[in-house]
Amino acid sequence: MRKNLFAYFNLTMAMFLAGSSVVVGKMIVNVFPIFLSQTITLLISVVAIFPLAWIFEGNVFKMRFKKKDLLYMFLQALTGMFLFRLFLLYGLRLTSAAEGGIITSTGPAILAILSLMILKERISIRTWIGIAICVLGVLLINTVKAESSSGVMGLRILGNFLILLAVVGEGLFTIFRKKISYDDKPITSTMIIIVFALIMFIPISIFEGISFDYRSVAFLDFIPLIVYGLFCTVLAYICWFSGVAKVSVSVAAGFTGVMPVSSVVLAFLILGETITWKHILGTILVIIGIYMISFIRKKQSRLA
Repeated sequence: MRKNLFAYFNLTMAMFLAGSSVVVGKMIVNVFPIFLSQTITLLISVVAIFPLAWIFEGNVFKMRFKKKDLLYMFLQALTGMFLFRLFLLYGLRLTSAAEGGIITSTGPAILAILSLMILKERISIRTWIGIAICVLGVLLINTVKAESSSGVMGLRILGNFLILLAVVGEGLFTIFRKKISYDDKPITSTMIIIVFALIMFIPISIFEGISFDYRSVAFLDFIPLIVYGLFCTVLAYICWFSGVAKVSVSVAAGFTGVMPVSSVVLAFLILGETITWKHILGTILVIIGIYMISFIRKKQSRLA
């Protein structure tokens, strides 16, 4: 039970940090081009995670990986880092943060469906109910902002579609993780995935970097880049890998509901946005949904 609680804590922390990436990401795109900014954050991530992998998991240069594991790590980098960040950040340029949050609230359902289609995981009725409660909670949270959303309809639809693709990429990220047999080295595997994603961002970031006016950037503008690289990337992915390795995908799906809740709370604390009864009730619903998916489900499996 203690191991399960630790896994649940890691999953919750990972999604809390993922939610913070929405707020931090909006601060970044207001200053830096997307490809250039993500290259910088991933460079920061590599510099930070390399000594951690060496200290806690051994000499990374002497490790040998199966070709299958490297393939799935590459697919994780492609879907869960490269495409997820592109779709999310470009989508948020076209639609409101509220509507983007509503789209991300579909994460638990999409991940559960992907696990059913790809991993053939059996999903109980109680798990589906828990997922539905999570989705209901995060939808309720975001309806507060959605009431004031505005913009050109065509662009908003395109932006919402891009964010939906980002959610699918996030789901595939977790699915591919379940295909990897290299679960005992979460820090090293995270580093490899970050390196893969960095390589994907570098080519276009070079062109953006050449034309970018660095004189317009203040010292404080680099702080969100550091936060995104250290916390929203390194710490978030290590926590997620450590947790998802010990639970089924359908259980992990419930914890993705923490992401939009985190976004709302941090928007209130950092951006000064108002918290209403809908936010509070939505948060309670998400907690109930996670409990139904994870704790009750685990209790039933022990009784069986």
